[in-house]
Amino acid sequence: MRIKVLERIGLLVLAATFLLTPVVEALQVTYSTPAGSTDGANHPVSILATFSTTGNELTITVQNRLGSPLYGYQHFASQSLSDIAFTLSNFQSTGALASSSGIERSISGPNGLFSPFPDGPAVSTGWALHENVNGGYLLCVLCTGISPEHTIIGGPGPTDNFHYDNPDASLTNASNNPYLTGVVTFTINNIPNLTDAVYVDGVIFSFGIAEGTANVAGSCEGLNGVSCLPGRRVPEPSSLLLLGAGLVGLAGLGWRARRSTK
Repeated sequence: MRIKVLERIGLLVLAATFLLTPVVEALQVTYSTPAGSTDGANHPVSILATFSTTGNELTITVQNRLGSPLYGYQHFASQSLSDIAFTLSNFQSTGALASSSGIERSISGPNGLFSPFPDGPAVSTGWALHENVNGGYLLCVLCTGISPEHTIIGGPGPTDNFHYDNPDASLTNASNNPYLTGVVTFTINNIPNLTDAVYVDGVIFSFGIAEGTANVAGSCEGLNGVSCLPGRRVPEPSSLLLLGAGLVGLAGLGWRARRSTK
């Protein structure tokens, strides 16, 4: 009899834990450049960026997806990403850039075919966060005056054998080398009233090595399967572990209760 009472108490405690423990979630919204987007010189550009709000932080991951699709296609420095402007659904426009990182890539060789590149370590991007810009935020690197400028470059095509096919002279410019490549991450905190329900509701990508030369609005039209508003809620691992442990505990107590009655 005593065991049954303890089992019932245990069930009540677990149930109360699930009801009172908040589930930590992240709201993710992904933007990409619309199909056919170009820089100021009509060269193609392609960006994929994901914005995630978790707790009191906004995390941004950015990737320049432009590759070399055909033999003879040239890469230009004007196709590299140089700033990201965005606004939040809670109308806030203040905060601080807590951290940023990306892989350095040096593009070397003369202006001609098959320019090799060595990749360096993961480094701080050197990008800056400007507050209160047109009601939102501006992540930029040309605005900082740093050298190298660390704009975000795309990779070579899948058949280029780790070389950039026929790079334009601007791509090997010393002031831009090394670039950033791969998935570049920015973390912003100290945003007032930031919750898991707040999302990024507008994005503009800018390209090139001269500030303000090419702006392309972010796409929210499901381009290439990209998910957009209202975003996707993703439970954090800690919440999933708590839920799983609770379900296992409940199953165990139920099994013992059934066994005791036999």
